[in-house]
Amino acid sequence: MKALHPGQPVSGVYDLTQVSLQLEEAQQEADSLAQDAARDPLSLERPWRHLQLSARVARARVESVLADFLGETPLPFPEDLEKTLSLVEAFVSFSSDLVIRRFHFRNGLAGAMAFINGMVDQRVVDQDLLVLLREQEAPQETTLVSPIGQLSLEPHPPSLLLALLQGEVVVFCNGFSGGWHVDAKGFSKRSIEVAETEQNQIGPKAAFVEDITTNMTLIRRHITSPSLRVKEMILGKRSQTLCFLVYLSDVADPRLVAAIEARLAAIDTDVVLAARQVTSFLRDRPWSLFPILALSERPDWCAWQIAGGRVVILVNGDPFAVIAPSVFWDFFRTADDYTVDVWTATFIRAIRYLGAVIGLLAPGLYVALINVHPELIPVDLALAIVSSREGLPFPAYLEMALMLLAFELIREVSVRMPKVMGQTLGVVGGLVIGQASVQAGIISPLMVVVIAVTSLSVFVLPKFEMTSIWRILLWVGLALSSFLGLYGLTLFTIGLLFHLSALKSLGVPYLAPVAPWSHEALSDILFRAPHRSFRFRPGIASPQDVQRASRYRQPFPHLSIPTEPDPPLPKGNTPQGRRRP
Repeated sequence: MKALHPGQPVSGVYDLTQVSLQLEEAQQEADSLAQDAARDPLSLERPWRHLQLSARVARARVESVLADFLGETPLPFPEDLEKTLSLVEAFVSFSSDLVIRRFHFRNGLAGAMAFINGMVDQRVVDQDLLVLLREQEAPQETTLVSPIGQLSLEPHPPSLLLALLQGEVVVFCNGFSGGWHVDAKGFSKRSIEVAETEQNQIGPKAAFVEDITTNMTLIRRHITSPSLRVKEMILGKRSQTLCFLVYLSDVADPRLVAAIEARLAAIDTDVVLAARQVTSFLRDRPWSLFPILALSERPDWCAWQIAGGRVVILVNGDPFAVIAPSVFWDFFRTADDYTVDVWTATFIRAIRYLGAVIGLLAPGLYVALINVHPELIPVDLALAIVSSREGLPFPAYLEMALMLLAFELIREVSVRMPKVMGQTLGVVGGLVIGQASVQAGIISPLMVVVIAVTSLSVFVLPKFEMTSIWRILLWVGLALSSFLGLYGLTLFTIGLLFHLSALKSLGVPYLAPVAPWSHEALSDILFRAPHRSFRFRPGIASPQDVQRASRYRQPFPHLSIPTEPDPPLPKGNTPQGRRRP
């Protein structure tokens, strides 16, 4: 059978109906034989494979016909209602969750509704839409009255079928080539909750959810500027995942927006389900350990980044947003830094940087001093270490590796277990393993202290993406220190700095504004300046409008309100002269 081509009469849909029925029958018979083959595989192996092949051939014939209805210049739907419904069923591969409800308009003309079960509001369909369609006359020309107003006829099959898969109700009428899609989405979604991975003490606490429309609303609650622009894109050939590019049109660099849009448009894959998949397509070096683009579940933090000239990418079905571009220092900053005072924010950042250094280098430094360079340890400390390690069966590097592996196992189990049980298991497991190892004479007490400090220091990093990378890198530093001592640790540090300086995030140096150096490094990277000092936007994203605020001139700079003593009380109301009743 030949497929239809543009310009060919639509009467070829008769062949589509016939082939669709053949496909459905072949698939049903193949499923029946598959169940029998599970009980007696030897006797039914050959006919089952033959029938599966027949179903595959029939499916290919149907897809060749469907391609003409879904191409760039698609053929219109047939005016016959039954042929149209047959085409819709073939498009969704005769899926059992496709619901088709037939009805008649008031003048007796046949119509039908098609929707995906579970993705629409059943109350709206049954009590509003279906009742309204039955009470009205057949559509006049191309206009249909629905609960949300008048709808125009959509003649293009790709638009109607995409709306059907996205959760809308598609209405067909006999004698019309096309249909009307009504927005009656009603699938359940999670309510707005407190952020889990980016918790804060002061400030907004709302987090993104899996619904992209709700996430966009949360951002607009923080930015009500008319220049806030949203670009819609569809990712994934089969998933058809909705994606939003959110930015300020008068602030964001047009070259940055065009580059992100071009890279997203070049994604040619079947399914896109998460924001992390999008970041893998946007990065220049896919094999690099470090996260090039930051993720966030905080609408207020995303709004702050948008105001700075960056682009936020929202992916439907994922409660995390992508911030582009991102630099290394973004993984050490949180929204809490801008809701507390200057000195508290600066102190907390210093703790994070110090924790990152300790968590990365402490295991390797301890092993290097114990195994390779014991002469560098002070005498009193060396004697204490020797006395604590007396009788231990393993060298220091093996002790460190075993304990790190044990803590990684406990950490992974605590994450996979239920929340309450996982927290208890993590604390108790760490205490039991550490205490039992010391009492059994396998691990020295000082080793347990180093492991505990290392674990706490790694988790000082506020972003999970960087925390997981730090946990991997400390193993590399430990391996080099075990063989080369301080020389290996120095080589590891230099190589890490070289790699970081070579990375770029959408054309922006990963270590900016520290390398290359800029005054921003002092105001908002190493320290946190007062809000009145944020007069200019960061140059990381090359914003069009550089100035964020004008110079703040405080009114009444020498304001002084003198305090006056309290007025004297009447004599009868003084404590000494108050009369008793």
